[in-house]
Amino acid sequence: MKLLANRSTHSGARGWLALAVSLGVAAAPEGCSSGSTSTGSDPTDQGNGSQTGQNASSNGASSGSGASSSSPNSSSSSSPGSSGSESSSSGSGTGDDGTGGDASPPGVGVDGGPATEPDGAPVPPAACMKGQYTAQEVVMIGDSYLDANYGNVGANIVADSQMAGVLSAGAKYREYYLAGAAMNNGAFTLNIPYQYDTSAKGDIAVPNPKDIKLVIMDGGGNDVLIDQQSCLTDANLAAQMADMPCMNAVTNTVARTKKLWQEMATDGVKQIVYFFYPHLDPGGGGLLPTPSPGVNSIDDYSAPLYQQICCGSSFTPTTTAYSCTGNAPGTQCTFVDTRPAFTGHSGALGEPGPDWILSDHVHPNAMGSTTIANLVWDTMVAKCIGQ
Repeated sequence: MKLLANRSTHSGARGWLALAVSLGVAAAPEGCSSGSTSTGSDPTDQGNGSQTGQNASSNGASSGSGASSSSPNSSSSSSPGSSGSESSSSGSGTGDDGTGGDASPPGVGVDGGPATEPDGAPVPPAACMKGQYTAQEVVMIGDSYLDANYGNVGANIVADSQMAGVLSAGAKYREYYLAGAAMNNGAFTLNIPYQYDTSAKGDIAVPNPKDIKLVIMDGGGNDVLIDQQSCLTDANLAAQMADMPCMNAVTNTVARTKKLWQEMATDGVKQIVYFFYPHLDPGGGGLLPTPSPGVNSIDDYSAPLYQQICCGSSFTPTTTAYSCTGNAPGTQCTFVDTRPAFTGHSGALGEPGPDWILSDHVHPNAMGSTTIANLVWDTMVAKCIGQ
């Protein structure tokens, strides 16, 4: 989903659909153990596609059930339950190099979920090394989902980090996301690679702008929602597969994402956290064509492609296993899938709702935004990212 070239044009199509990255002054770990092993350049000693138990709170919002099994190479568990409650998941996996994961790494509870504070908040693994990243080494990029004027996920991730004591009150990460921005389309700040290459790395307000260790982001949604709407109006996946402009849009966007992540790895970025979009109402309306029968089938077609380049393999997400981690781009990349948490809340066909989506039929409302931010933050806690 995308943002506009500048905020004054948000009334246009590109300003409608955007997702972005957060602010902050906090420390992210350069080395922490998740209990799994792998060969190669894993900066956090986590195996490619390793599984880790985790817990995700959503400030009182319960989530629906997701799909079934996960790939043995890629999934890591997390459950978006209500704030103050604890959920559990399986906690071991096999890395891409064939090594087995430890079922009970430091920081993981006896039930397979993460160790938690008395109020139910997850805590990092005992071996997590804190304070190794400064706030200026953490960059947030993306579209309107992160933007405070639309999805507001960026500000909520920052609030989570402040609540955890990682960021002090008023502190921020470096944020360059903008509503309407696309991955393979858009110009200047409406292009997500530009946000990283030029806005972040060339930021004269930062003493050493190229020193980036952690990137939190989304992106790619607007390449379809704004730039290739035939993907949305195609009746089903079969029609989309026969729609070459639609297929080319997805293929080129995924390829551009892979290139960006490889560039980040070359630049010395240690960790990337990417979150994916929830389902939406196929009835359309608002910022979507009316109807939009293909909105969720193209979402489901694209997700495994991003999982593959991030984690080294794809998986079937559930409410208790909705993320994967690997080194496919050359750095530790973590994919957070929001679709299972929104089951029953997105307005998808045959479901109630959309009570977690704004009236524009695209962006998360306050509950949806809080849920996404908590999924991202709790994944970061469980995996010792930016603690």
